[in-house]
Amino acid sequence: MTVSRSLVLLIDGTALAYQSFYALQDLKSPEGRPTGAVFGFYQTLTQLRNEYSPELIAVAMDRGTPVERTETYSDYKADRPPTPTDLLDQLALIEEVLGILGIAVVSSEGIEADDILATIALHAAGEGYDVFIFSPDKDMLQVVNGHIKVIRRHGNNTKIYDQQAVQERYGCPPERFADLLGLMGDSVDNIPGFLGLERKQRHPCSRNSGLSMLFMRISTGLQNRD
Repeated sequence: MTVSRSLVLLIDGTALAYQSFYALQDLKSPEGRPTGAVFGFYQTLTQLRNEYSPELIAVAMDRGTPVERTETYSDYKADRPPTPTDLLDQLALIEEVLGILGIAVVSSEGIEADDILATIALHAAGEGYDVFIFSPDKDMLQVVNGHIKVIRRHGNNTKIYDQQAVQERYGCPPERFADLLGLMGDSVDNIPGFLGLERKQRHPCSRNSGLSMLFMRISTGLQNRD
């Protein structure tokens, strides 16, 4: 007999607030106060609760500068503009609304929301829960396993990434996804890829690939540049 596991829904609150803000930038209260981020956030939260009926929900928020990453790589996210003032005002209101709803908001100074989500997801899965992570950040795909899935939404299109979906989309299992990102780089975070590889070559992390295959492809890429 298979015992069903309760569901935990984790939300990248900062990413959802940004998406809602830019999608509904013209939405304002009768007093002229921008409200698009708050409205869009609450609307999406309600949709997720109705669709997946989670037992527990937590929202992770960015807080401050990601010190560890910027110390390691000073250009990390260096090309991003500052958060718009109209959005900053709404972030505080979003957290206030979540508090009224009884939904936990988790943050820590200098720690990014996706790191918090990954930590909670792995802990919850280990405690016997199934976990859905709602986040547009492809970095989250590296924590996908038999009990953790990632929900990514682009416009009206929603896709749930389990282990098979990650493999089919990227040619790479979740446990090797960090290797793939290390080679490809990430323009969103201003992280360059490995210059010796063309994009079509940057798929060395299939289940049957080892370090020898990885280095062989890097060597081939470098030779092709000469």
